[in-house]
Amino acid sequence: MLRSLQLAFLLLFFSNLFCQNEELTDNQWFLEKIEIDGVEYVPPINDEVQNVPLFFETDAVGLNFWSFVCNALNGITTLNGEDSFAFSELNQTLGDCVDPENKPFELQYFQFYFANNIGEPYFYEITNNGTSEKRMTVTNVNGDNAYYNNTLLSVEENTFEVVSIFPNPTTNTLHIKTAMSLDRMAIYGVHGNLLISKNTPSNSTDVSSLAPGVYFVEFFSGETRIIQKFLKK
Repeated sequence: MLRSLQLAFLLLFFSNLFCQNEELTDNQWFLEKIEIDGVEYVPPINDEVQNVPLFFETDAVGLNFWSFVCNALNGITTLNGEDSFAFSELNQTLGDCVDPENKPFELQYFQFYFANNIGEPYFYEITNNGTSEKRMTVTNVNGDNAYYNNTLLSVEENTFEVVSIFPNPTTNTLHIKTAMSLDRMAIYGVHGNLLISKNTPSNSTDVSSLAPGVYFVEFFSGETRIIQKFLKK
């Protein structure tokens, strides 16, 4: 009887653990705020930074971490099996922000993740309200927190332009639909390697040469910058 209870407990524990890990990697997350030393910082919203996304993507190398403000934050992570993950490497691109209000927040946000040493765990917890909406809290070694949602919170009078890409997943062609005048687009692999770059792109792009996997496409229109994720079959 005792062995049966122990087995049932272990099955329940690992079932919850795998569920939590799947929720981590299967959702696209958007930063709500960070809390550093008890002070809350909300990400700016403007033409350059419309939201701060976070993706976890699995490929042959491992579990990739991606997040963006003006620059990209990218790392290879491992799941520790106790609702935590750690980086085996973590890097950021070194471009500048067009809007001066974005740089101070980017520094705070990126430092939240650079606070831990390589291999030191970040603990995370995912909760939901009984619907498809989920909230994730990530805690670093200093006890600071980053709060994410798997849906964008509504913003009153949001006048930002939208770029739609379809089909997603795609096989050969990625179609682009927008009312914006696009100056440039770029497609990156999950490790930040530039694969395709086009000035004044048309409403479709041939992606047949790309290997199956996850990619990021970045659009530029004046000072506006939009990042989308797509899957190549």
